[in-house]
Amino acid sequence: SLDPQQSMLLDVGYTTLNQKFLTGCARPVRDALMHENIGVFVGVEASGFHSHQVGKTSLTGGSLSVTSGRLSYTLGLVGPCNSIDTACASALAALHLCAGSVRDNYADGIGIGTKILSWAANLAMSEAMMTSPLG
Repeated sequence: SLDPQQSMLLDVGYTTLNQKFLTGCARPVRDALMHENIGVFVGVEASGFHSHQVGKTSLTGGSLSVTSGRLSYTLGLVGPCNSIDTACASALAALHLCAGSVRDNYADGIGIGTKILSWAANLAMSEAMMTSPLG
């Protein structure tokens, strides 16, 4: 089964690209973006969703390494994709890689995201003062 964080990333990624690139376009997002050189860079953190589940889909359903590739594959994108786990700096590291990718012409466009749905992870990072109190 699919980790809720990955499901949310697919939903938000699809919606964002649809609003950003395809406003007024009659074609579905996947058809319009198929084979486009758009990079996907995602700051990730383990959710623990699959920690007690074992099965043939649990390996990829919750794996951090496939998070960015799942969005790229689902939308048919061919640009670079990276899933970055650097704890509280994941989003910033993803942004840095994203900027370099565009600067060095590895991608024509980019998508960046981060996700933390785990209340325990949010609380721990907040208590350690690893995140901004302003959001």
